[in-house]
Amino acid sequence: MDEQRTQAYLNLINQLLTCNQGDEPQVLQENQELLDKGLIEVMIAVAQQLEEAGRENKAQFLMNIAQQLAQALGLLENDTRPTENTFQDSLNLLMYALRRVSQNPNYLDFLIETLQKISKNPNPQVIYPFLAQNLDKLDDNLRRMFLSWAMNTIFLAQANTKKQEAEYIADVIVKFSDLMAQFPLGNIAMNQEIAITGYEIALRVFTFEAFPQKWAMTQNNLAAAYLERIRGD
Repeated sequence: MDEQRTQAYLNLINQLLTCNQGDEPQVLQENQELLDKGLIEVMIAVAQQLEEAGRENKAQFLMNIAQQLAQALGLLENDTRPTENTFQDSLNLLMYALRRVSQNPNYLDFLIETLQKISKNPNPQVIYPFLAQNLDKLDDNLRRMFLSWAMNTIFLAQANTKKQEAEYIADVIVKFSDLMAQFPLGNIAMNQEIAITGYEIALRVFTFEAFPQKWAMTQNNLAAAYLERIRGD
């Protein structure tokens, strides 16, 4: 899932959340090219953020649309419907459906665990052994998952005007990128790509106007990663 398509998903979700009641089918009809599994994944991420922010009605509304879309796309089996239409029921059902059709169901779990470890202690002596145990996951699937997760999470934090939360998330992303840029094992070229992805996303928060020092440091790290890039332009 590339950045441009992820942003298109987020724009569509924002339209669904802000349109007049009853206009949702028309909004979806006008964006048929975006109605796929990727949209459902982003809807789930946004709905979870809304739920955590205490906006339960919006979260459930979005999950209901995601569930209907999953059924329309044939991702749900006929006998896998929740007994109650609660947020957790919908979440469990959709996660089951996505994991059933996904070739890489463990990447998100690995990414979240890695970021949690980094948030507690970013020391390479702590993080690198963990990464070394998971070299098989340091690939383009992780990069795309990282891109999707980071954009969704930052988008929700900024949409809810949670400046400190967005800054904290961006800080962790930069630390992860720093570690990946210097990680000496596995596919070195892919390590650089993952680092570049993180720096570029963090700069959505660390703008020159809001965080001039962090903007400069992140820009410098991004430039260094580009210089070390092995795969080329």
